[in-house]
Amino acid sequence: MGIKKTLIKNSFFNLGSYAYLLLAAFFSIPIILNSLGSDLFGVYVLLASIVPLVSALDFGLGNAVVRELSLPDFPKKDYIGTWRTSFCLFTVIGIFLSLAVFGFLRVIPNYWDIFRLIDASSLTQLSYIIGVTILFNHLNAHLLNLPQARQQFEIFNLKTLLVGTGNTVVTAIASTMTKNVADLFLIQFIFHLLTFICLVFYAKRIFSGWDFFPSFKKKTAARLTIFGLKNFAASLSGQFEAQASKYIIGAKASALAITAFSIPQNIMLKAAGVISQVALAIFPTGTSLLTKDRMPKLSKLILLIESLILAFGIIGIVSAYTFGGQFLLWWLKNPAVVSLATPVLRVLSFYLLLTALTPIPTVVLIGMNYPQVPSFFAVLTVALEIGLLFVLVPPLQAVGAAYAVVGSAAITVPSMLVVFWYLYRKQFRKIQSPAGIVFPPNLA
Repeated sequence: MGIKKTLIKNSFFNLGSYAYLLLAAFFSIPIILNSLGSDLFGVYVLLASIVPLVSALDFGLGNAVVRELSLPDFPKKDYIGTWRTSFCLFTVIGIFLSLAVFGFLRVIPNYWDIFRLIDASSLTQLSYIIGVTILFNHLNAHLLNLPQARQQFEIFNLKTLLVGTGNTVVTAIASTMTKNVADLFLIQFIFHLLTFICLVFYAKRIFSGWDFFPSFKKKTAARLTIFGLKNFAASLSGQFEAQASKYIIGAKASALAITAFSIPQNIMLKAAGVISQVALAIFPTGTSLLTKDRMPKLSKLILLIESLILAFGIIGIVSAYTFGGQFLLWWLKNPAVVSLATPVLRVLSFYLLLTALTPIPTVVLIGMNYPQVPSFFAVLTVALEIGLLFVLVPPLQAVGAAYAVVGSAAITVPSMLVVFWYLYRKQFRKIQSPAGIVFPPNLA
């Protein structure tokens, strides 16, 4: 299949499943909010952020595995070795993290007042349920590397469809029947388990017998870990940036402030996630395009997508300021929350413009073996954001968090784009020039 057809097919599956998730969340969030109430919803959002935050703690192995399994002419023996070693590493990391989260949830409620909204018995149940969910989420992360590397995004999006349905539609229905947050997270765990079962059946079709099961190879583990750690800071910082603000708001403000910030943030992250879905499709494709005869096509593709993203971001800002408040009131039907969330939505619209420009350069840099570059800027963004959060949240509450998020991105995103184009042009000249000869920049 040609490059354009492959990219269109992959993007179709990614964007199609993501559009479903957006639609499901659109109808589910108001139901959960009004069923649980503004304060308990804030605690629910805080707990729900644990799984995606901890999922980033894979030491960058996911991208390392996908990259190796996407390489052309990768020997079958090494292919199997990468798979089995990845399975082993993800399992060990998942067990460790599930125990760490279990301990965290047994201790932290003693220090944060907002957890008084949940009774002690439910908190105990939550520590077990979320802990086990962490383990299966990590196992699923390993299993999803295979369909992504093989560019079978109809399989890759199983998690989005199954877990996404559990986290939105099914949870919304359940919230109308019970306010026990532990019951809601138990339902969500069941969908993680269903995803695991489906992905195991898929992987067993490619790896038969013992080739499927975990096994540790020291050299393979070292190779994956070295590459992964270069990119680890970027993936961790990305999730930390998305979720840390909720914890700081919870510690420095109130549960209602979490609700007022998290709903607009969720809108902007979902909108930016559309670009991430395209980036997921480009990652294995882009890696294969880094050749002399195909890199010009990649250049045109990057410029086209980034131009469309810029236009998309500008439309988002105009829409947020023009229709944001009316939309939130129509959607949530909760005037108290809307009055606090509207200014947050307007400020975060600038964050959408900035952050949407980064996924494509990030996956291209990883494909060029520069994962440390997005990692550096991701860490810098988080460091700046945390500093601004501690300064702005106490006096300004939720809108202060929005200013902190936008302020940090306004510094780091333009800087990253400049560095990306410099390195990309350098790679372009290196590939296009004859051996030992580098063309001048104006001829590249």
